[in-house]
Amino acid sequence: MIGELTVPKLKISRVILNSVSGEALAWSIGRVTNLGTSPNNRPIILAGHRDSHMQFMSKLNIGDKIELMMTDGVLKTYEISKTVITERPELKTFTHKIKMNSIVLTTCWPFNSSKQGTKRYLIIANEHKGSLHSEYEV
Repeated sequence: MIGELTVPKLKISRVILNSVSGEALAWSIGRVTNLGTSPNNRPIILAGHRDSHMQFMSKLNIGDKIELMMTDGVLKTYEISKTVITERPELKTFTHKIKMNSIVLTTCWPFNSSKQGTKRYLIIANEHKGSLHSEYEV
């Protein structure tokens, strides 16, 4: 476990694992780390299955808030700024255009399909300024 994702609007939270292997995604959502560049040079990318741990993505809209707490104990709030359906599952070519202080949630598209496909649904959320606070603040 490397963190926790919370969606206040839906009153849900998900554990974040440091892998997007099939085994890891059976248990929760995972952080995409295999894009060939340093994680410090790109947004945080979280992936999961559309029919389980990322099913909530279909209920989110631009302007909704997402909270993220990694192992450093700092809670950051992000605001959804964009949704994208991409024909290509490779995130490498897409994420270089996204700010480093953003998160990207991704899952397969369409949500209600039972067939595996190549389309992906992405939610891009930018860090909400003034959102940093420690888990231990009063």
